[in-house]
Amino acid sequence: MSTEVIQAADVADFFIDLCKDSKHPMTNLRLNKMLYFAQGWHLATYGTPLFSDPIQAWDKGPVIPTIYHANKKYHSKAIPVLQNPGYLRKFDGSNINTFLVDVYNQYEFRSTQSLVSETHAEDSPWKMVFDGTLNKEIPQELIQKHFSELPPLKRFDVRELKHLPIVDADGKLIRAAVINGH
Repeated sequence: MSTEVIQAADVADFFIDLCKDSKHPMTNLRLNKMLYFAQGWHLATYGTPLFSDPIQAWDKGPVIPTIYHANKKYHSKAIPVLQNPGYLRKFDGSNINTFLVDVYNQYEFRSTQSLVSETHAEDSPWKMVFDGTLNKEIPQELIQKHFSELPPLKRFDVRELKHLPIVDADGKLIRAAVINGH
């Protein structure tokens, strides 16, 4: 089992790899929403953060500043490259891959705008914190409470998955295989 600390960038690379053939490309805006959802579901499911990077309330919703700044050069285009191609080694011996596939599949077919709208809902942690000022962190406790009050994250049976991560011997994602004829 790997003892390396998981960073938001590692989770970001997993989502970028997984969505290569998706109808909804992984833009900077979409990626920040997916990371927020992954953090929220991990806090609600396991009681611990998935990554330690802070999540801040910006005008477009929850944002992980390090991820935003690393990918802002792509504007609203798909993010084409990974920050750390060896990121999967950090997930060795854990259930992180399966958990992230569950999160991805929960939101895969929703538009980026619908993800933004969900983060802006009246009862959302973002709505409770956002006041127009910069660098205002959304407390993990608020995120955990919010996601704990939602219906549980759907666990996908491998037979239901549209995409399945295919990894090489070093744990690097080769591609997201299309399965079950989807």
